Amino acid sequence: MKLGLIIKSTNAGEQEVFSINKVEEWAKFAADSRSIIKDLEGFDGSGKSVIIAKILGCLGYLIGVVKARPEGSGRPNDNTTAWIHVPAKMNITGNELNSVIMYVEEQLAAPMGINPAILNELFTKEYANKDVKYSALAFIGGYNTEGSIGWRYYGIGTGYALHELLGNSLVQTSYKKYKCICFVDKSLNLSTVGGEIIKSEPKEPIMVEAPVDNNGFTAFIKTKNQEIPFTDAIEIPANTPLTVVWKKDGYFDIEKELIESNASSLSIKDNERKLVFKRSWLRISDHRSKHLNDAEIFVNGKALLTEITEISEAALREGVSIRVSHQGYEPKEKVINQISSNIEIRLDDKQYSKEYTLRIEDGKNLESDAIITVKMSNRYTGMPLKGYRSDHDGYIVYENNLMTKIKWFAIGVASVFVFGLLWAGYEALDSWVDNHEFQLGWPPITEVKKQTTYSTTSKDTELESEKAIAAKDSLKEKACTYLSSNEIWHKDSLAMYDLTKDLFDNMNSFKIEDLIKLESSELKEVEQIKKLISAARQSKEDNIKPYIGKEDHDGKYNSATDLGINIDNYISWITEKHSAAQKKAKGDTSKQSKKKENTKSDSGKKEQSASDGTKKDNIRGGI
Repeated sequence: MKLGLIIKSTNAGEQEVFSINKVEEWAKFAADSRSIIKDLEGFDGSGKSVIIAKILGCLGYLIGVVKARPEGSGRPNDNTTAWIHVPAKMNITGNELNSVIMYVEEQLAAPMGINPAILNELFTKEYANKDVKYSALAFIGGYNTEGSIGWRYYGIGTGYALHELLGNSLVQTSYKKYKCICFVDKSLNLSTVGGEIIKSEPKEPIMVEAPVDNNGFTAFIKTKNQEIPFTDAIEIPANTPLTVVWKKDGYFDIEKELIESNASSLSIKDNERKLVFKRSWLRISDHRSKHLNDAEIFVNGKALLTEITEISEAALREGVSIRVSHQGYEPKEKVINQISSNIEIRLDDKQYSKEYTLRIEDGKNLESDAIITVKMSNRYTGMPLKGYRSDHDGYIVYENNLMTKIKWFAIGVASVFVFGLLWAGYEALDSWVDNHEFQLGWPPITEVKKQTTYSTTSKDTELESEKAIAAKDSLKEKACTYLSSNEIWHKDSLAMYDLTKDLFDNMNSFKIEDLIKLESSELKEVEQIKKLISAARQSKEDNIKPYIGKEDHDGKYNSATDLGINIDNYISWITEKHSAAQKKAKGDTSKQSKKKENTKSDSGKKEQSASDGTKKDNIRGGI
């Protein structure tokens, strides 16, 4: 690695008179020095010399040896300047550089002019290269064209010789604000105009060795615009902040700051290694394999509100708790010791429990009242125990089924008998009133004999009434058949029957109260209507607002053009809470593939319901 040299003269305008090892990349900064020395009073025409330094960053720096014109010669501020280029990674001391400056200064002052042979020998010398990836000059930055001039005196009374201010001592972060630093011998008695006098103590740059691989982490040097691999030693100016970023796949980046030149401060501590954990890696479903995307998730007790969170290695070794909760399902907790992109968590249906008290006298071999807890997968408002009833005190009483039937049969027979007597009395009274009339005189009531006429009108009316009843029963049967045999209820089909003409609009507009009133309609025996009534009650009790999440349908279940409602999907929707940001995950006019999946799921539900029905038929009264 060699020094470079350009000599320029301004006796008759600026011109280059000599160069060695010139490279245009740095040579373009070896510009006219008259703009600098004009601010140095007493220098022009003195024949004296000053030293100028320009920091070029990664290109190194230039040392300008400026010799003023002799008194009475040339024009104002004419001079001869020798620009010496020092590469950024050249390992040259202040003494070595000062020696080169002295030789060059002698050549500029030689009466016979410069001797090319002496200069060639001086600038063909090879200097050692600093064994670093980046030199300290790279951290200072390039040439500052907008900066001011920094003046620094050396020699007697300043505390510094010239060589102590050169070499590595030129690498000062405070120098980056100057366009150049002008070194002036104090003994020359030259004064400055403008600029800034520099008196700070120069400090040597710091060598930082590249950190070794740390548990699979790789070090990078963080700069303003990029991150550079930290694979070799670097040199930084003193008091320069250095940020090192440790990277590893699957982990969060770790940033470390160099503290007081202590390389150990860049090491990673155990609790700083944190793995990336993504919410999308959790596969949450129920026992029917239905995906539950809006579940609440807690990782080690902390709510997971974003897509990505962190888990430390130390916490993972001890076991990380993942707790999942969702409306309508029992909460579940799972502990993991390793992270994968497919963690399955299956939730069970929420179990609702209700307690009843059995009196000691209604039980068998009881020493005290017994507490009976009934658990169900849905809310049940009646008495789920066959053969029992609950009184107002919360106690349950067992009733023998046979005796109950006999009791109600007797009550029914007695009711019919009493009704028959009342009807016969009514008919007799009505007939008597028809055949008697009130008159003034005695007796006040007399019998009236009326002519009996025969007519077929009453028989015709009775026949027409029977036909109307038969037609009405037929329409009811058709309506019930339609509701039972179709998974999707269409508006135009429902409008064909008086019993169902308002059903579509009530469902589509989420009129929960009207849906509950179906239990008093003639449709209450239809199985799907029973489920709809139960779902509407649950929606009301849980204060669910089913129109939330349907903002794109103006708060209705379907869009204006969708005239069909899948009853199972609708029941699921009104029994689950939704948020405004939630997008419709399933619809009644879904694609064929989705419909097949729902049909398959519904089939499973029907089989389960059938099985449950069979079990219920086998339950006998008593405990």
